[in-house]
Amino acid sequence: MAQSMQQEYAGQSEQAGASGGKQKKPTRKAFDSAKRRFNRKLLGDKGVKVKAPKVSSIEETTLGKITTIPKIVRRNMNEIEIQPILKNFSYVRILYDTMANEYFYEAIEPKLLEEESELLGVLKEILVENLEMLEDADKEQKQNYLRRIVDGLLRELGVDLHPVS
Repeated sequence: MAQSMQQEYAGQSEQAGASGGKQKKPTRKAFDSAKRRFNRKLLGDKGVKVKAPKVSSIEETTLGKITTIPKIVRRNMNEIEIQPILKNFSYVRILYDTMANEYFYEAIEPKLLEEESELLGVLKEILVENLEMLEDADKEQKQNYLRRIVDGLLRELGVDLHPVS
């Protein structure tokens, strides 16, 4: 297995050098390699893509010590309520759009570092596919399964998460 991974790395670096393309960062290569390895091991050749919403660059205020709460920049949006889900970490906010006459539910969470975002993407791809295979399981079984898989993936990747992450 280690020999095939070394050959894979060698093939990638030769391709990148020959094509004159950008060289990937070492951490990015490790994440890509781990992603491919886990996809092959757990999913076979079938993969899943998950898109996360993009964060807009707007002014922010700090409510908690860790998470910043974005200011409402549109005049037609009124804040109805904001509640902590996990104090200092995550919040939910209900907004009302007076023009469209609609309510919006907004989840506010801490921003991730680039490496954390990459790791989250890898985990999402693997976990979504695995959870889809558990259609008959009840909620508690799915939660236990999810915890076991995440802990195993983090151990396998050698990742120690910061408590905030």
